[in-house]
Amino acid sequence: MGNSAITIKIKSWSKRAAYQKSILLDHQELFTLYDLDFTAVLRIAAGNIRVKQDTSVLERNIKATAEARKTLEDIKRETEPIPGEKNPTRSLYRKIAFATHPDRQGILNNDTKDAEKNEELFKRAMSAHDTKNTAELIEIAITLDIDPLTMGYSLSDLKKIYNDLEGKINAQITTIEESYGWAWGESEGNIDLRLNLLDSYLRRTGHPPVSKDILRDIIQHHESDADKTAHPARTRKVGTRPKKLIR
Repeated sequence: MGNSAITIKIKSWSKRAAYQKSILLDHQELFTLYDLDFTAVLRIAAGNIRVKQDTSVLERNIKATAEARKTLEDIKRETEPIPGEKNPTRSLYRKIAFATHPDRQGILNNDTKDAEKNEELFKRAMSAHDTKNTAELIEIAITLDIDPLTMGYSLSDLKKIYNDLEGKINAQITTIEESYGWAWGESEGNIDLRLNLLDSYLRRTGHPPVSKDILRDIIQHHESDADKTAHPARTRKVGTRPKKLIR
């Protein structure tokens, strides 16, 4: 394989990783909003369900979920050394630091904009080096047009690093998509699905079964308040209180 083909291949891995990171970022931003909304309905539920929570059920379910997610592949990723990682990683970090260190920007005759960009890359590289995040160092190197192959990495090393990075990003996306907060946000407008989600969450966190009518009232009350927040003209008059949910 020629050098040009190898360069294109490495850059394609980098672009794919960047795209996956953008998906993860979108998921994280959406999840923050979804989870805030789910937390709000849980607060309403907590104020209307007068039954003691069995915390042992919650602890048991948290432990079971954590153990289920730690697969053999996860363990392999965490313990298997990356071929040739030690020296190439140190060399790559030194090369990046040489190009981006704030004290060298004047020597390199970089303008303020480039100097600030390099300083940010330098901080990212330091953090990546401290946390042994090889994939992040390689991403920074590619941004600076530094060829990782000249630092001692083989193409198979880089392929493994990118495969591991993709695996970790996909695992984070999957964890978000399997959460109650995400399911709640994605089920907007579907009262029945939201009712089942709320019922399932309450059971998993130690609450005994609650009447579906009460849960439906809680969800409809929450969504009604959310709708009024979106339309200020329809908010309650000052001094009035919402009707009680529990008869």
